[in-house]
Amino acid sequence: MYLKEVDPERHRRLAENARKLGNFVHNLTMLLEDGLSDDQILPIYEILPHMQNIRSLKIIHNREDVTLHSALHRVVGELSHLEHLTIEENGFDPGFSRLPHPYVQVTQTFFHQFLHAVLSTHGSRLKSLHLYTLLPLHRDLYITLRDDTPKLRQVSFAGNIDDTLENEFEEPIPWSSGKTGSLECLVLLNCTLHSSYFARNVLCGVYGARLKEVKVIACGSGRSGKFYIPLSSPPLRSGSIEHLQADHMTAWEIDVLSHIPTRELSLTRLRDKNFRRLPALLREKVLHSDGTQSGFPGLDRLRLHPSIADDGAWERFPDDCKVSYQELTEKCLPERGINLSLDAVVWPDACYVHPHI
Repeated sequence: MYLKEVDPERHRRLAENARKLGNFVHNLTMLLEDGLSDDQILPIYEILPHMQNIRSLKIIHNREDVTLHSALHRVVGELSHLEHLTIEENGFDPGFSRLPHPYVQVTQTFFHQFLHAVLSTHGSRLKSLHLYTLLPLHRDLYITLRDDTPKLRQVSFAGNIDDTLENEFEEPIPWSSGKTGSLECLVLLNCTLHSSYFARNVLCGVYGARLKEVKVIACGSGRSGKFYIPLSSPPLRSGSIEHLQADHMTAWEIDVLSHIPTRELSLTRLRDKNFRRLPALLREKVLHSDGTQSGFPGLDRLRLHPSIADDGAWERFPDDCKVSYQELTEKCLPERGINLSLDAVVWPDACYVHPHI
């Protein structure tokens, strides 16, 4: 069901049936109104208490809404079956290039207050959490999410991890959902993260040993200097990720991610100089000085974007890119028995400065 917080005409009709039919509603999407008086009595909050069996809740809010929407907090606190939560900024644009500066204190926003309330009340039961908002995630909420959601299976961060959260995100502290083996899907879209620390945490089991899908967008081209740490210890993580998607990566970022065992790899939007790194990276038995094998151990399938097969595709790039592609398809992949498919999906992004393969 999709409901607006303010919609008196529709709510009058719903109110007639809510007592009898409300318990059949399992999935609710709700669009909030910005700037409401918090003591305003709205018809929707007479209807929602009859929907006690909601399992999946999606809330759409205006980015810097500082209204508490206290009535919604009270209703959600009573949803004893809630397992899936999505919080999305109204008009969320996945093509942002950097987080906009908030003009309100983040801890005063509805986003922060509501997420805090849900994690406090339902964190031990949540199975999925998806955050699509350009407001940064507060340190305390990240730690709560990390430590107090043992049943979490899927989590998405889209534009909420900024520099202030960098240290906490990179710390090799196991997630509670990793300890229980619950976490299966981790999505990081345009997050400020350091790929080598992230790869190290995957290998060390910070997110557990049952990850099936990891999607990462992270262009850290300017961060490879003093912050870079080599992965000098052998992988501690058992098993392989079923599908790893790496988008908009530089060559050194692909190098460090290549330590992660994965069965299926999607590489999208590589600049030409980074694309040329692939043959050496995927060649059989590429070893590092510490004895660990790179090149995505266990890889069965490489997915690239179908545009590379278009007529005249390689005319836009230097000749050595075409040579690299031929080496990749004719030698490197056959040597390792890796199948190539041209069906990778590119994530939306605002970086159009350089041509990507």
